[in-house]
Amino acid sequence: MSDIIDDPIDMIASGPTIIDKSNYEDALKIVNKYKLVLSDKALEHLKMLTVKILNNSKVILG
Repeated sequence: MSDIIDDPIDMIASGPTIIDKSNYEDALKIVNKYKLVLSDKALEHLKMLTVKILNNSKVILG
C-alpha cells in the first residue's frame, strides 16, 4: 500500500531499487532556486553519474 498518488514506483519508499532518473542539471536547478552555497567538492559530487541500469532488481505491484 502506498500513500503516493498514482503510485510512481520511484517515489514509493524513496525508490531504493529504482533507476535514478535525476541528473546534474536537476540538482543544479535546486541549488540555484534556493541560492545554496556549496563547496567545490560538493558541486563536483553533483556532477557524478548515478547508476542508470539495475539488472538485479524487480518491482512487483500487487
